[in-house]
Amino acid sequence: RDCLLSRGLGDVYKRQLIGNLFLGGGISLSTIFTISSFGYLASVLEYVFKTGYQFITGDLMFFTGLGVLNIGNQGGFINSFLTGIDVFAFWRVYLIAVGFSLAYKKPFNFSLGILCGLWLFGLIFFSALGAFFANMFS
Repeated sequence: RDCLLSRGLGDVYKRQLIGNLFLGGGISLSTIFTISSFGYLASVLEYVFKTGYQFITGDLMFFTGLGVLNIGNQGGFINSFLTGIDVFAFWRVYLIAVGFSLAYKKPFNFSLGILCGLWLFGLIFFSALGAFFANMFS
């Protein structure tokens, strides 16, 4: 539980830094925490859907995004990247962009563009990092 708590707070601090740096504002941590909590409501539906499917079928390899194409080796860059492009992940980015556009009083398209760009950058970076370590230890 401590790991989940520290990870959640790390995400909140990261979002506050992103919002204040790229969207130009001094929004409080409690507001960012509320926006992040609102954005992660999509995860509740994701986990209910995925857990139900996995329980019924017994198949743990269930994808809600482009990972269903099964392109590349598991642990490789392209497979990790495509697995990260997920319907629920974009839904989270979309909901957080709605909150940021209201909190920072910026146009929605601008907030969505900033957050999608940062989401894709993080996805590329962590897919490359994961592929590097997967190849390093295999």
